[in-house]
Formats: sequence, C-alpha cells, structure tokens
Amino acid sequence: MIDTRDAPPRSGLRGFTLVEMLIALVVAGVLAGGVMTLLIRQNGFYGQNDDTIYAEQTVRGTAELVASELRMASPSDIRYAGSDSVAVRFDVSRAVVCGDDGSGTVYAYVYDVPSAVNLPGTDRGTAVSGPTQTTFAYDDDFDGSGSVAGSTAAASYTACVTANGGTVQSADLTRYRSIDWSGTGLAVPAEGSILRVYGTLDYSFGTSSFTNGTALWRNGQELVAPFDAGAEFQYVMQSGSVNNSVSSGSYQNVRRIRISAAAVGAGSNRYDVSRDLSFDIPLRNL
Repeated sequence: MIDTRDAPPRSGLRGFTLVEMLIALVVAGVLAGGVMTLLIRQNGFYGQNDDTIYAEQTVRGTAELVASELRMASPSDIRYAGSDSVAVRFDVSRAVVCGDDGSGTVYAYVYDVPSAVNLPGTDRGTAVSGPTQTTFAYDDDFDGSGSVAGSTAAASYTACVTANGGTVQSADLTRYRSIDWSGTGLAVPAEGSILRVYGTLDYSFGTSSFTNGTALWRNGQELVAPFDAGAEFQYVMQSGSVNNSVSSGSYQNVRRIRISAAAVGAGSNRYDVSRDLSFDIPLRNL
C-alpha cells in the first residue's frame, strides 16, 4: 500500500482565499446596486407615467364635458363672465305654444327635455320668442314649466303641433302643459311661440376640496382636479380681442369662451408632470 498521509493536498479541494472572497463581495455588491438602480428607475417611470395619464384624463374629461354644455349657450344666455367663473342659462325644457284661454292660462307642447343634471330646482327662468321673431325675451324669475294636462283637457290642445293632416303630434298628454302666465311680466305668447324654461349653469375654478391645487366646479359640485393656479376663463370678442372678463353690456359681443389651464399629475406618486389645456368653445349659432 501507498502511504498518503504526507502527500500534499489536491488543488481542487482548496477553499477560497480572503482576496477571492473580497473580490466576490465587491462584484456582488456592484451587481446588486445596478439591479436596485434599475428597479428604482423603472418604478419611477411607471409612477411618472401614471401621473401623466391622470393629467391627460383630466384634460380630456374637462374638454368633453364643458364644451358639450357651454356650446349650447348663445351670447344672450351669458349671466356672468369672469376669469374664474362663467355662468349661462341652460335649458331644462323647450316647448311650443298652442294657444291660451284668454284669461292668463297658456297651453304648450313640450318637444324637448335637455339633460339638466345638478341644476338648482328652484332657480328657474323662462324665455319667449314669437313665431316671427329670432330673439328671446327673458324673465329670470318666472318658472314656466306649468302643470301636466289632464285627460279632460285634451280638446284644449288639438290645435297644437299638428302633423299628418291635422293629427295631434302626440297622444301622450304628459307632454302638454297648462301654464299660469299671470305670474310673469312677459306678454302672453302667441300661438307658435317658442318657450324655454332654464336654470343657471355655473362653471368655476376654485380650491379643490380633496387634493392640492385648483379644481373645476360645476354648480357647487367638484368635477376634476388638480389644475395649476393659473387656470382661467377668457372670452374671444367679436372684434377678435381676448378679454379676461366681460361686463353685462358686452355679452352680445362674446363669440367664444376660452379655457386655459394646466392639469397636473395627481396620482399617489406626485411627480411634477402637467398637460396644457387650451381650447375655444364657440357659442350657439355663431
């Protein structure tokens, strides 16, 4: 037998030296640091992207909602035009006058009921335009909604909104109204006149109640936020000039309502991102 007790150790059985261990730790630390940096940057990218999307959605939602409603107003519907707020008349219902009974009761047929979400139920006005007129006369304190006609009053409406050789437009009497006209300063409208019953639609920029920054409000309801502090309404006039506010005597000269603001990121990450919002809303029939 061969005695191996004094033989040198095999090279493959040797452990790591201190230098090798230090080198391995340094390399591992560098790799770990690189991975951590990558993860942090990736997390920051997703966070910033999330806030950017939020800002873009704020811009899009604001443009679609505000433009769809304000473009229904005409210059004569403006009730207030300031840099932080704009208020317009917004129709609750539209009707055509069938006639009257000669004693202050007007009969009308309601042909359109626009969406009037979150408008004050008690703040109602009425506008009248005669059969041969193109403008409206307004009474901001008279609610011309009237009462639904009863079945026994059907004969009172047979002359109203006819089609197909004299057939009454609708057999549904809920569309016919009996209106006590004695409560208004407006003259009794002639048959064929157009009636508009309206409320006030008020858009404003003000302090947000649930986040930092400025919010867009609609009749006391917070819609979207946040915007920067420079959010404002402007008014493009008939002359082409742009005003930050308009006095009541110049409402008829307003042609477009402009919204200028910057929507900022409002996600949980709070990155410094923003999206500019600037567009003009043409008024009705202009």
